[in-house]
Amino acid sequence: MKKILAFCLSLIMVLSFTGCNKRGTDLEEVVKNGKLVVGVCDNQPMTYKENGQWTGFDIELAKLFAKKLGVKAEFVEVKAAEKYQNLIDYNIDCIWSGLTLGLYGQEDLSMSDPYVDNSQVIVMKKNVIGNYQNGYEVRQLKFSAQTDSSGYYAIDREKYKKLILVETKAQALELVENGTVDATIVDGNVADALIGESKKFPSLAKGFSYSVESYGVAFRNSSDLTKLFNEFLKDEKDNALWKLAEKYDLTLS
Repeated sequence: MKKILAFCLSLIMVLSFTGCNKRGTDLEEVVKNGKLVVGVCDNQPMTYKENGQWTGFDIELAKLFAKKLGVKAEFVEVKAAEKYQNLIDYNIDCIWSGLTLGLYGQEDLSMSDPYVDNSQVIVMKKNVIGNYQNGYEVRQLKFSAQTDSSGYYAIDREKYKKLILVETKAQALELVENGTVDATIVDGNVADALIGESKKFPSLAKGFSYSVESYGVAFRNSSDLTKLFNEFLKDEKDNALWKLAEKYDLTLS
């Protein structure tokens, strides 16, 4: 981590001699602007609002990474279907919001190492979830899913025909809760945070899994921030990362 701090300090000196019209590397621009602009979606427990402020595992981790760079983290809410374009267009510096590695659209981006494990699970009303044991048995049901999410791609792979797309995973769960659809496929981490007694969706329960996966952070192609973040992950895995995983009841990759 000392290498990251030393590099950032040297950048500040270099930037003072750099022409104003020429864009530097991603790290140079972050240091020059004094902030890391992070694209996020409503995705509890990773990124969500509480009393009007962004919080969650990824929010806290992003703040720590920004601090190591000597800047502040600024969080910008982006639509799920537009997140990659926002990154490519330089509206944000990274996408950091419970982002599943290996999804369509990431081919031309620089993806970080995995840091939190996840799975895709089916969620239904708890009084009927026990009637279904596998993906074939639910093929005739009506589903909801967040646009451009891992849950959506699971539904697409299974060729389920009845589908309503929504902007957030919470909205997908709400459609199951109110009976508009029969089921949804969401992150197991999201299901654990939002469904069950005393939680936002008490009448819902999770069932079988469709896939096992991991979360990562998306940076622009060839971004120098990716290497620095991966070093940060290694340095903090047994410290800050572990403490956050304990706090939010998550499993590290």
